[in-house]
Amino acid sequence: SSWDEKDAKLICKLLGFSPDNAKAYSGSYYGKPAKTIMLSDVQCSGEEAGLDGCAYTFYSLNEGKTLIDMVHVAGVSCLPAGCIPASVSGSECTSGNIRLDSGSNKDGNLQYCINGTWSPFCSLELDEASVACRENGFTDYDWAA
Repeated sequence: SSWDEKDAKLICKLLGFSPDNAKAYSGSYYGKPAKTIMLSDVQCSGEEAGLDGCAYTFYSLNEGKTLIDMVHVAGVSCLPAGCIPASVSGSECTSGNIRLDSGSNKDGNLQYCINGTWSPFCSLELDEASVACRENGFTDYDWAA
């Protein structure tokens, strides 16, 4: 497969994410969509301004429809900086635990333990913040980001 980290970095940049933690997935990692395959064999250097600057094979609508069952669909993960991918493992904590870090006992950066490694929450809405506060023994919160 020609789909690699350089391709993933470009896609993350195009989507408005940092390319620093971009990860390429092949082999239909996220499943096969009910769509037509239009591009194949994408090869980017990572410096292109857009996907059209990469080398690729373009398929017609009829060709693409017949290929969906035979090809592997490419995927990408654009984790924000500081987020630990699930494949990382350690032994510093028990998976599923949460904690406040870099603050007082009432505030700080919320972290969760995944596979034995502390990781910051990469996105947290008010409902999730409320649950985290209750799990830490609090009943109210001021705001979350």
